[in-house]
Amino acid sequence: MYLGCSMTKAEKEFLKTIDELRLRTLMSLKLYVDKMRGLVDSLAKKIDEQGTRAYYSANSDIRRASDQIWSAEMRLSELKKIEEDFKRLSMIRFEQI
Repeated sequence: MYLGCSMTKAEKEFLKTIDELRLRTLMSLKLYVDKMRGLVDSLAKKIDEQGTRAYYSANSDIRRASDQIWSAEMRLSELKKIEEDFKRLSMIRFEQI
């Protein structure tokens, strides 16, 4: 990872923190996806069984769930970029030594 060079304690702690944040965010993402799946399944059932006779929500929880999914994915993307940038900068520092 670092061309045989060892990381400082602070660098290891930083990467550990990033990993923990990513894991928590991933767990949240899974919960949001499961929630969305249930909401969509319920809506599909309503469509199949009641069609146009049903009352449909003007403020569906599907929107909230999709926003949560989008937000969690964005956070995972940002955390991955931070990790990659940190590793790249650390490698540059090691190459200069």
